[in-house]
Amino acid sequence: MSQFNHTNVVKLHGIVTIDEPLLIVMELMPNGDLKNYLDRFTANRRSPRQRRSPGSTPPPSPGSLLPITPSLPHQLLSFCRQVADGMEYLAQKRFVHRDLATRNIFLTKDFTCKIGDFGLARDLGGDDLYQSTGGKIPVKWTAPEALQYRHFTSASDAWSYGMVLFEIWSLGHRPFDACSIEKDVMELIGSNVCQPPPPGCPREMYKLMTLCWNNKASNRPSFSHICEYLNQSDSKLLKLPAELPSTLSPQATQLGASLAEGKGLYSDLQYGYEESIV
Repeated sequence: MSQFNHTNVVKLHGIVTIDEPLLIVMELMPNGDLKNYLDRFTANRRSPRQRRSPGSTPPPSPGSLLPITPSLPHQLLSFCRQVADGMEYLAQKRFVHRDLATRNIFLTKDFTCKIGDFGLARDLGGDDLYQSTGGKIPVKWTAPEALQYRHFTSASDAWSYGMVLFEIWSLGHRPFDACSIEKDVMELIGSNVCQPPPPGCPREMYKLMTLCWNNKASNRPSFSHICEYLNQSDSKLLKLPAELPSTLSPQATQLGASLAEGKGLYSDLQYGYEESIV
């Protein structure tokens, strides 16, 4: 990590090797992780099970909850761009993160996103493929080829990036939140049916999610292509439907609404996967 020098990657300052445990000294992230920040917008709307899952951080206190304002989509889009920039840098350095999720993205004092927690990261060296020999992996964020064969590449990180987009636009919900069993998650992934968009998610952002969730790793966009896609104007990337089908509630386009409200949104993108980023 000491070789990393990028605005959107956490900086390693040093290692303390005197006595145990060994300590890693990293730059301070005053605003914590992105997952906790997103939870502050919707924690008061979730069930107790959604608020606190095993291994999660405590839910925000009522006094720390944040309002959903008209400027929020622009901030969320900025987060998406910053994470993509950081991942493009890591991909160029031939590093695979393997655990990209909002819990491992941290916020500076001015809310700059920085990718961290490289506990699972590996240097690919001259190889394009990393095969894990075992151990726990984050199932709901992990690409199918990595789940089945332990094959990790920048393409599997792109899949995880799609899950990060889902977390961001759902304001902190986990992907496949209704599934608690690994087998069920893998069956859903193999069915060639995408997770529905979170309510309030712009079409262009959901399209990018489906690009990242292509079951075929070679069809997923590189992080350079993702960054190029996100260089489009805010007005284009954040555009919501002017009209909704009669079967959908107006809440389908409202950030922070129940995930169920988004199930019928952009139904043409939910079946099969986009083959191209253009």
